[in-house]
Amino acid sequence: KSLPSSQEERQQFIRGFVYSPIRVGDFVNAILERERMPVREQALIRITSDTATGQPAEIYRKSTPAGAPLHTSKFKTRSTTIYYGVPLTIELSSTLTFEHTVNYRLAWLLLACGSGLSILLAGLVGSAAVRQDQMRQSNERMSLLTRELTHRVKNTLAVVQSIAGRSLVEGRSLEDARQVFTDRLHALARAHSHLVDSAWQGASMGSLVREELEPFGARATVSGPEIKLGANSAQTFALVIHELATNATKHGAISVAEGRLLIRWFIKSDDQYGQTVKFTW
Repeated sequence: KSLPSSQEERQQFIRGFVYSPIRVGDFVNAILERERMPVREQALIRITSDTATGQPAEIYRKSTPAGAPLHTSKFKTRSTTIYYGVPLTIELSSTLTFEHTVNYRLAWLLLACGSGLSILLAGLVGSAAVRQDQMRQSNERMSLLTRELTHRVKNTLAVVQSIAGRSLVEGRSLEDARQVFTDRLHALARAHSHLVDSAWQGASMGSLVREELEPFGARATVSGPEIKLGANSAQTFALVIHELATNATKHGAISVAEGRLLIRWFIKSDDQYGQTVKFTW
């Protein structure tokens, strides 16, 4: 026989009813009892369904047993699914039993290891950056020193060339010229020693004079304020003192037994030139 086509025809064919209600609480509890893991002790379960009013209707709740301490769950999850056209929302919250089973040691270990590796990596990167910066500064200093050395060598060679020219063209014999040239180079070398000791920052005028006149001992009286000469000035001044001492030995005060040398210098202020050094021999 064909199926009824209207509600009235369906009602005419009714012979009886079979009513089978589903108790959600018993249904969910039966499912949980079949689970191998003790979900009942580790999670609080709440199932709700949307209604026409917009307020969710609670279908099932598994709450904390009576007498248990109040507890705020650390872990919660919520999901919504549709069963036969009915949207159901399932909420799970952790219990103390579940939270006591969570092992935080691995998490803390991973955190410590990760932090240590991050610090180590940051240290390596920082060290590499510092080394790179130091290398850059070293290269810059090396370049500067190379240019400075080239400049000083040129100046020194020019001074030596001038000394050689003056030593050889003054009508001396070859032996005398060699001796004069050697003595002048020694004077220049003493000036260089003072400049090297001060990292080429200058040389003391008093030190240059006293060192050149040291062989004469008490026959030379030296006095004057502390004045520092620049590199070029120190070399020239050392040669001047050497020439004055040589002339004094051959033709001047030191050439006679009773002769004495008086060397002094002082700073003089002048309206035209400002501060100048006056040197007397």
